[in-house]
Amino acid sequence: MKRKMLLTRLFGVLCVFTLLFSGCVSSVNQIVKPSTQGELIITTSAESLPDEEIVRAEIIFSRGKHTFIEYMNVEGINLTANLLVPVGTWDIQIILFDQEGNPIFQDQKEDVTIFPDRATDLKMNLRPANGRVNLVIDLEGHVYQNQIFRVRVHFNDKVYELKRDDIFEPLTSEFSLVPGSYDFKVELFTSSFRATDRVDPGVWKTIDVKPTEELTYVWTPQQEFLKIIADIHLVPEPPINLSAWYDPKNAQVVLQWSPSSTEHIIGYLIYVQEDPFSRSVRLNEEPWQQLTFTHDVSELDALQLTYSVAAVSPIGIVGYRKNTDAIIIE
Repeated sequence: MKRKMLLTRLFGVLCVFTLLFSGCVSSVNQIVKPSTQGELIITTSAESLPDEEIVRAEIIFSRGKHTFIEYMNVEGINLTANLLVPVGTWDIQIILFDQEGNPIFQDQKEDVTIFPDRATDLKMNLRPANGRVNLVIDLEGHVYQNQIFRVRVHFNDKVYELKRDDIFEPLTSEFSLVPGSYDFKVELFTSSFRATDRVDPGVWKTIDVKPTEELTYVWTPQQEFLKIIADIHLVPEPPINLSAWYDPKNAQVVLQWSPSSTEHIIGYLIYVQEDPFSRSVRLNEEPWQQLTFTHDVSELDALQLTYSVAAVSPIGIVGYRKNTDAIIIE
């Protein structure tokens, strides 16, 4: 009986090892191959009939640093393409070429997602191909030509920034632009694009970009002649023969003087100092055009007054002062 039970247990252990290592239970291994390509259906239409015959199309797929191109022959101006494309998100550009290899029509779509196991439809509206602008910044003769290392270029609302490391490096760039008219300007900067480093704000102009044409545009800073006429104004000399006396009957101080030797004087400013510890106070707001001045001192508590007079030039320069002797108020 014990022998029989031992054999039974031994058989069970052997069966477990057999299941683990020899597959006592039969199974089916299924290999699942994920779909790495999706179907993309592209249909195109042109905005106008071209003068040239379209013979070839390039469909360019871009994602980061990765790019591949599909080539197709074309008849007419309508194209339908059925392509297998790696799944994921792509930027897709289509360009139509004539027999000479010139680009005639094009369109571009960004962030197009290709899904696995189902078709993705994409409608492209072809328009005339881009024109190219070769921009050359010519700084010869500019006052800051050896200090400009940054340039900001505007085409409508799009802004492009150019940089250089030394003054011998040319400031040039190429731009591929949709045909049309553009508001265009160039700003010049020194060591950075900060507003404080901008030395030329630029002047807006209009330029036309034609389909497939290459335009070389030499831009020079707009400079105009400035005629400067300067009048030299010196500080006016003080008046001559300044005198002052006290009229106790009317409680007035009367001042009198001769004109300043400086020409074209528009008047005089009169000052009074009530004591040596106070600043002089101006007695008239506007230049006094006469050569005498009367000061009412009935309200003053001062016992000693000192006056001074200065001439005023046509542009408001106040001249040197001429002082009187101290006036004793009785």
